[in-house]
Amino acid sequence: MTFTNAADGFLGLDEEHLAAYDSAAIVVQQLPYEKTSSYLKGSKEGPQAILDASAYVEFYDEELRNEPCKMGIATQEALNFEEMTGEEVIQSIRENTASHLANGKFVVSLGAEHTVTYGIYKAFREKFPNVSILQIDAHSDLRDSYEGNILSHACVMARINHYAPQICQVGVRALCKEEAELIDRSENIQTFYGHQLRDPKLVDKILNSLGDDVYITVDADGFDPSVMPAAGTIEPGGLLWFDALDIFREVCSKKNVVGFDIVECAPRPGDVRTQYNLAQLAYKLIGYSLTK
Repeated sequence: MTFTNAADGFLGLDEEHLAAYDSAAIVVQQLPYEKTSSYLKGSKEGPQAILDASAYVEFYDEELRNEPCKMGIATQEALNFEEMTGEEVIQSIRENTASHLANGKFVVSLGAEHTVTYGIYKAFREKFPNVSILQIDAHSDLRDSYEGNILSHACVMARINHYAPQICQVGVRALCKEEAELIDRSENIQTFYGHQLRDPKLVDKILNSLGDDVYITVDADGFDPSVMPAAGTIEPGGLLWFDALDIFREVCSKKNVVGFDIVECAPRPGDVRTQYNLAQLAYKLIGYSLTK
């Protein structure tokens, strides 16, 4: 395996013992695959933009009152998906993720389009057979195919639905009639729509819809555009920062969060809010998941 120089990795870690793969508890993999983006392009630049912004994130977490990075965070060089078919990309991501899991790492994935989560989840499902998935997203991504492609970013949860015992979607506020009908008749998909985000019992309902082992996938557009403006397909509304942290804090506290990904950041010139906030979110999720 090849990895970035320490100073180029997550948080810009430059202490060898914190960024070395063998001793690190966490590995960050970069998955800049973008082929099916249907609106704004540029998510392939997202993983590197998040890494660049992470160099400005403080090591000390004032809420957790510790430095989660002391567990060690190794950052892998970006995988190269040139000349690959969609099926080959999914297989490559599954194999890469599985290799890190076999080495006992907590795997954090920074992706481009949401399609990458399919390959990641397949690897996690092999290691954690009953793992459920918490999806933060403006879109349900449950179309069986989109523009003739079953591996479109708009279909990722439809593919994962064949494997996942439980899917919990939070923040959805854009979907087609067929997706809504699938949700209504499904026994394993629980969707909390954008207009339900103010429900005072929302966190408890989310917890009740998940199993003991949980994988988290975060699409940048699941947040309100004021928090994450540089996403490929933004929608009005969505989670605000501390609302999201309330959810993640409780899920990580009450469940065994086994890994997570962050996808669909499409950086905009002159505006670093999205990549910086996502870098902050990644570090916060590491802390919530591993320092209990």
